[in-house]
Amino acid sequence: MRLGGTIFYWDYNSILPTLISLPLKLLGYTFTRYVLVNYMMFIVPTLFLMVLLIQKKIIKENKYSLVIMIVLFTFTRLYYALLLGYIDAACLIPAVLSMMLFNDYEPLSFSREQIKRDIYISGILLCTLMFRRYFVFYVEGYMTGIALYSIYRITNYSGSESKIKLFKNAVLNIVVIGLFALLIMSVFFGPMLVRILGTKYSEEYIMYNAPLKNKILGLISSYGYISFILAALGIVLSLIRRSMRKYACFCAVSLIVTTFTFFYVQAMGNHHFYTIAVQLLILECIAVIHIVEVFHTKTAKSISLAFILVLICSDFANCYIPAFRTVTDYGAK
Repeated sequence: MRLGGTIFYWDYNSILPTLISLPLKLLGYTFTRYVLVNYMMFIVPTLFLMVLLIQKKIIKENKYSLVIMIVLFTFTRLYYALLLGYIDAACLIPAVLSMMLFNDYEPLSFSREQIKRDIYISGILLCTLMFRRYFVFYVEGYMTGIALYSIYRITNYSGSESKIKLFKNAVLNIVVIGLFALLIMSVFFGPMLVRILGTKYSEEYIMYNAPLKNKILGLISSYGYISFILAALGIVLSLIRRSMRKYACFCAVSLIVTTFTFFYVQAMGNHHFYTIAVQLLILECIAVIHIVEVFHTKTAKSISLAFILVLICSDFANCYIPAFRTVTDYGAK
């Protein structure tokens, strides 16, 4: 089937295989080269963008560069699905870009600059959906975060403008994001839109469903206890220390909504975990920075960093060495 046909009618279309086809023709078709091409084309740019996002947008300083890079490059879930042959890591690039665009998102304004930002966000989110249809759950989590952030900004506004006007601006921004994506899909990808709206995915993928307990245990098994403990610390410490709260709360909302809307349809397989990888990784980095900053002496900072690295290594063992696993791998395969 031609590329357009797969986009219109398949949940797993041929866009990504087409992107890597030229490098594979040049290098040759072996699994090792396939993994290497995917790593260089998708994982490396994702890690580079994550470093920029965390340093320039979130913590806004460079003194923790090495720490951040260690946390990012040892985040095992970036590689696990790739090593199993999945190409879905490509979705991480637009996911990180959407997080970067959130930094300057201003829900109370409906200016030309904000409208441009709305269109950029819409295009990026549509891109994730085009790569892999199941990233619609990431879009749902992201837009829920946008909506709640807008409400927070309105309720905490203390200026002279009417809150009714601010609410209208916030709603218009969300409408622009949705309408632009809907317009593009209607004009260029009509059959795909019809299939998305007309398909009951909870029934179509019922064979991949599982009890909620198994879904949650599968998630913990995949990422490891340490990832979720650090993520929770990132949220709590951000609220207590009143630093990096914007991204911590946004990522928490996005992660929770994405996870449980996905669970409503089916259990997560190894490639599906990419839908929450960016949010979880950001929260982990925020937690590490907070933990280091809690201590004031160089010795204490060094000890805390060493302890965190040990925890990260234990997560690596949990993910890649079956004998070390403390949780059985439940959920969809």
